Amino acid sequence: MPFDNIGGDESSGRLADGITEDLITDLADFYVIARNSTAVYAGKPIDVRQVGADLKVRYMLEGSVQRAADQIRVTAQLIDAKTGVHIWSDRWDRPSEDVFALQTEIVKQAASRLGGTGAIMEAEHRAAQRKRPGNLSAYEKYLLARERLMAPTKEGTDEAIGLFKQVLDEDPKLARAWADLAWAYDHTTWFGADYATAHPLALEAAQRAVDMDPMDGAAHAVLANQILYDGDYGRGKAELDTALRLNPGSANILILAASWASTFGDPERGGELADQAIRLDPNYPPVMAGSFYIAYFMAERYKDTLRVIDKEPVESRTRLSWAIRAASYAALDEREKAEAAKKEALTHHPDLTAESFANEPGFNETERKKLAETMLAAGFAALRFLKNLPALQSLSVCLNA
Repeated sequence: MPFDNIGGDESSGRLADGITEDLITDLADFYVIARNSTAVYAGKPIDVRQVGADLKVRYMLEGSVQRAADQIRVTAQLIDAKTGVHIWSDRWDRPSEDVFALQTEIVKQAASRLGGTGAIMEAEHRAAQRKRPGNLSAYEKYLLARERLMAPTKEGTDEAIGLFKQVLDEDPKLARAWADLAWAYDHTTWFGADYATAHPLALEAAQRAVDMDPMDGAAHAVLANQILYDGDYGRGKAELDTALRLNPGSANILILAASWASTFGDPERGGELADQAIRLDPNYPPVMAGSFYIAYFMAERYKDTLRVIDKEPVESRTRLSWAIRAASYAALDEREKAEAAKKEALTHHPDLTAESFANEPGFNETERKKLAETMLAAGFAALRFLKNLPALQSLSVCLNA
């Protein structure tokens, strides 16, 4: 559960959120519900047993953070969600800079009471091996940057990049900042940035993240994503497998694996992984929507595709969101809705055609063909310019493969 911010100030609130997310990562072998889906309970009185039933969990870990000057007080308690009985609780009063060491101690004590020797050992190993931030000020700035990244807009993404760079100036070994900087560069292409410029920056930042902390599953995940964009499926899949091994209960890594499953030739598996991720994180942030709708679309689960896209804030939708929305209606043979969705897509992106994704990195030929055919069925033009021979050839290859 979200750790309460006793002080009430915004900075301490971010720190409480950061501690919550780090503990979720460290306890991933127990398949912990993602912070986005527990955040709805933040600051509210709760019935432990009702929340346990709603989230389908057996145990709840909750606590609080209170900061005064250079001191911090952290409390934590583990509760049986079926009975409401407190299994364990503790309180720590430490200098603020000790907060990261406290996370390791909380993980160790909570894991030892959850049972299952293998899971305990893995949780303790992860807590001990993951590199903690070395600078509290930089970490708090990192949390602010991550807020901007999780609800993507062009302006928010650009702001996140600037903040991540400031963080890394202060703490250049903070692996999670390198990993999220890589994602931020990646996301700029959603809003019109040149892929040939953005991708090398994302790849470099992702590699730096892994170099800084080889035990960070999230670092391996973003590196896998960038390598897969280069078409190196063998190496990319190996990195993705490493990410899943290091953090098997991460909804973010599961949905990334789901979005690539079709590229690996198993779209049905992609839909299954997306279902698992949603069970762990039903209130996933908008930034994750693209991975969900790609997985469902390629698995031909078009109603699920539309459910995800229609939940996505309009300001966060990308060219691909709009295209797949119309294409899904066409695949369902809902022609009037497909036509209306196509018109709405063209309002936002007048240059959208069935060739738009013919050379898109991250898709195999089967996926490109599927997307082109359903976009044509939705009424998108085949080509923007007939003289654009390379695109014409690519589209021809897609449609005739």
